[in-house]
Amino acid sequence: MSLNDYQKAAKMGRREMNLRTLKGENPYLPSLDDIIKRGDIASEVPLGIVQIPTDRIAGTKSSDRRNAFAANFMPVLDERSEFAIKWVSLCESHIQEGIRDPIKAYEYMNRFYVQEGNKRVSVLKYFGAVSIVGQVIRLIPHRTEEKENKIYFEFLDFYELSEINYIWFTKEKSFSKLQRLVGKMPDERWTTEDRLKFSSILSRFTALYDTDDLDGLTIGDAFLSFIELYGYEQMYNMPTSSLKRLIKNRQEQLEAFASNQPLQLRMNPTEEKTNLLKLLLPGTKSTLRVAFIHEKSAETSAWTYSHELGRMHLDDTLQDRLKHSPMIMLPRTILTYCCRMRLPREMISFSLPLLRFCFQVLKRPSIIRKSRFLTALSMPPTSTSAPTTPVCTRPNSLWVPLPVQFQNPMTSVILPITRFMVWLQILMLLH
Repeated sequence: MSLNDYQKAAKMGRREMNLRTLKGENPYLPSLDDIIKRGDIASEVPLGIVQIPTDRIAGTKSSDRRNAFAANFMPVLDERSEFAIKWVSLCESHIQEGIRDPIKAYEYMNRFYVQEGNKRVSVLKYFGAVSIVGQVIRLIPHRTEEKENKIYFEFLDFYELSEINYIWFTKEKSFSKLQRLVGKMPDERWTTEDRLKFSSILSRFTALYDTDDLDGLTIGDAFLSFIELYGYEQMYNMPTSSLKRLIKNRQEQLEAFASNQPLQLRMNPTEEKTNLLKLLLPGTKSTLRVAFIHEKSAETSAWTYSHELGRMHLDDTLQDRLKHSPMIMLPRTILTYCCRMRLPREMISFSLPLLRFCFQVLKRPSIIRKSRFLTALSMPPTSTSAPTTPVCTRPNSLWVPLPVQFQNPMTSVILPITRFMVWLQILMLLH
């Protein structure tokens, strides 16, 4: 099993190398010895044992073993090599009892470079570990007027108060702003409870945020903009569903706010591209008009109540893209037709024209004999052992006899066309 893990990890590593090579970037791990020069470091500060965020581990301290890993710390050597055997053995040890020995690393500009434990980092990154225990020595550079250098020294002041190293910003004075927005005085230290609360909020925000569209920003920039707009405590007390909807609807504005980009005023709406379905069906609209039909009310049926919760979720998710009528209760007779179309009996969505047609049928039963569409829905089962009276054949549905006047010898011809039209309507709703 661990050999398969190594093969998968090596495949990920080779893919990363190919992507970086195509971009003209270094495909291997960067080395700290190649980044800093003698005289660049003002002082060294041992931090002891700390939790190192895996996404802040940038490379290795020396260049001895960096060619064994791709830039994402995945292995790239042959699976028959001695390196691969050790990696597989470490992987098995992690699966059985976990990796508990701390690594040794240097921290420079809030990026970590591993001195001992590269394979441990590789295995834990492969399994998706969020942080790794390590013994860290901080390398503090000289003060300069460069933007990144100023941000780093602001981080040092923030770390002295909070001992938090897993958030980073791209703008100056962001760390002092974060200290203020979480309700702390400029020189007030964080307690253990404060750190746990902050970690929980930031982890929830990171899990819900689409990081593919950050475009040069960090998740910390977006998080700082969010709590500045909506409040730190309000975000902490906000339900996950509401937070997810708010982040999804405001992500573009958050990124513009975080990057200080000027807002663009658009006087004309953006033209939508016409898709193939709209070309085939020119009468369709982007706004869905749906009716929800039930046999029982939500007050008398737990099943209907659960679907009513689903309808409320559709309101929150689709918002202006969905227009529907209130919940409608229909007799079992009409619901039986829906079963014949292999749709769920308890909740069926129709376009409003078809719903109005159903109401006409309820008010004027004589229209049934004149309607090929409705009689096509009552085609009897094709099984030779089926009863003489047509019934609903949907699995897990009730076997409800259909009235005799609903039978029609033309149903065997009309039914395939009718089913195609109804399923086409469903595809339009899902589109």
